[in-house]
Amino acid sequence: IKAFLIAYENIDDCELLCIVVTNKYRGLKIGSKLLNHLIINTNKNIILEVSQNNEIAKKLYEDFNFRDMAIRKKYYQDGSDAIIMKLVR
Repeated sequence: IKAFLIAYENIDDCELLCIVVTNKYRGLKIGSKLLNHLIINTNKNIILEVSQNNEIAKKLYEDFNFRDMAIRKKYYQDGSDAIIMKLVR
């Protein structure tokens, strides 16, 4: 397995739960391809949650026009915030 994406689609939204690319295959735009595939294959709002410390993931999402929607303060065990983002089409 090189990479995978998990998303949950409900009545109103599609929630992106994770994108994982194994270390050996990082930097090859596989995560971008997976995310693009999700975006073009759903008409629903896509939302996600990302750690404020995950700069690589935040940059990826921003490049695809996801924007900050809310913050969950001290959400993670290390005390960092979770940023809730939504795709702006």
